[in-house]
Amino acid sequence: MAIVLALLFIKACACITVPVILIDPQSVLHPDISKNPFKDMSSDHFAAIALDAIHKGDGVLIFVEEKLSVEDISSRDKLGSPYCNIHKNFVEDNAKYMPRVIEPFRTLEKVLPPRKDNVMAAANYLRLNDRLNYQYIHFEEGKFVNETRIQMLRRHDDFIKDAYTNFRSKRKGPIIAFYTGKSNPMLDPHRKYKRPSPSKRESPSDTIMLVTDQALIRLSEVVHHEGPKRTHLVGPRASTRRFATRRASTRVFYDGDFELDFNFEYLRDGWLLDSVVLLEDGEEVGRTPMGVGAPYDWSYFCSEPLIIGNSRDKSYVTISKYQVEPLQINSSYLKLQEPEDGGEPQPPPPPPPADGGSDKTSFTNTQSCGTNFNCHILAGLFVAFLVISITFVGITVLYDCKSNDRMDDPTQKPLVIVAQF
Repeated sequence: MAIVLALLFIKACACITVPVILIDPQSVLHPDISKNPFKDMSSDHFAAIALDAIHKGDGVLIFVEEKLSVEDISSRDKLGSPYCNIHKNFVEDNAKYMPRVIEPFRTLEKVLPPRKDNVMAAANYLRLNDRLNYQYIHFEEGKFVNETRIQMLRRHDDFIKDAYTNFRSKRKGPIIAFYTGKSNPMLDPHRKYKRPSPSKRESPSDTIMLVTDQALIRLSEVVHHEGPKRTHLVGPRASTRRFATRRASTRVFYDGDFELDFNFEYLRDGWLLDSVVLLEDGEEVGRTPMGVGAPYDWSYFCSEPLIIGNSRDKSYVTISKYQVEPLQINSSYLKLQEPEDGGEPQPPPPPPPADGGSDKTSFTNTQSCGTNFNCHILAGLFVAFLVISITFVGITVLYDCKSNDRMDDPTQKPLVIVAQF
């Protein structure tokens, strides 16, 4: 068994496969692609597809990731797949997917040799030379701080669309594009696991602390993503308004008519961040439901990126880290008065003055979004264990029950049981 596993590992290391997406809107290529997603495509087979692209197309664009795997292609987040533009090509039957190609980048380097004049970084895609038949465009990893893998792939998808459209406008014939990677991070035998370096300390401009009379909000690196363009939103101002007895809203204003609305709800035993709304020119264009909160006098902190999509132009705003806490002005006013001895409910005390506020300017107790275990989960596990134990004992008793080998029949000879004492 150990020898078989070793041979399988050696074979997997020897045949490193990387996914390839072929974009062909004019459908000039008809590659022979196996319907079996687990079957590897040989380098010779892929080389024939690349040569056919050069002969039938008026230009070839090769987009190269440093590392690419099938898991990247199928990844999703709150906004869906990072490959929105490539997905449209698949819907319109203008793209082909080859999930397992053996070292496609090396094959392309042999078939279409790279030179100094036809290799460039993705940031320079506007300098595409329309006189060249094929060009390489390399993406860079880790260019932006606090950018997730899916956000990076979504940005690269926008690059591919813009570069292809720009190059297509300069050529008369059909343009074919390959999207692949140099290596597969899941299968690369030379992959080394490095200890992640400590993150750089955030500069004061990246983290903003907002203090109002009814809320404390700390935001880290608020960025507006519009295609390949990234705009850091800085210098905000905030205002708080209470539009109901148990609801309040803190609005953060940014330059460029961007606004973020944090909607809070006051409950019996704590507060709740109901949603975060994105507004442009005072009009709601995006909303992210939250449903998170903490007890009173506690703040809520989360280091996972918060994404608010813009339904108007498909852009989105990201917040790398955030910490919020609505300030409770009058706890006796917010709590319900329970009836005693079957009596009628007591009316709540009079509301606090409109201009009343809190002098609290910093967070004290903090509840993190990483807390996935509490007393409620422990109680649920205990009850589940108790019910399963009772069920197991009952099944054991049922299996232990035995019936007589022979039952008494009134028409037959009666049973005689001899007992010795």
